[in-house]
Amino acid sequence: MSHVTGDSARPLIEVVLKDAWVWDMYRKTRFIPQVRVLSFKDVNVEELPVDATPRPHAIEAPSSSIQAARARGRWAEDLVARWYQRQGFEILARNWRINNGELDVVARQGNLVVVCEVKARATNAFGTPAEAMTARKQFVVRRTAYSFLRDNQLQNCVLRCDVACVVGTQLEVLIDSF
Repeated sequence: MSHVTGDSARPLIEVVLKDAWVWDMYRKTRFIPQVRVLSFKDVNVEELPVDATPRPHAIEAPSSSIQAARARGRWAEDLVARWYQRQGFEILARNWRINNGELDVVARQGNLVVVCEVKARATNAFGTPAEAMTARKQFVVRRTAYSFLRDNQLQNCVLRCDVACVVGTQLEVLIDSF
């Protein structure tokens, strides 16, 4: 069922979905036999039936190893940002995203803008962090860096691309690595 109205007190759009995967930023992905979604001017509301319990095959929260890797990545990005600040750089952005690219750390010192890709590993057992910087990844970072410069109207500056390798708690910054 779909319904569209123009009155601000009533829903603009009303949709009923059956056998749907639903998710939002606060709850894990789950399978719901039926959900009614009401969209008002600025708010979406889900009305789930009382018996709408997720089926056993619903996607679970990330495993502890995935959570640990994410936490390691966040910690490494903090470490790298502090390193640049100690070198006299101003941090312009962290985890800046556009389309299919993300910049971990963007720093500036005068007319030099540095884009740093942070690679963190617990150990070198599966290769060094620097080995993860494939030609494709370098292309994506460079393309995203140019978008950052354009979107932030940074002109007449020099762009440098670094890679920060964190193994355990040891930091090595590869300056101008690609």
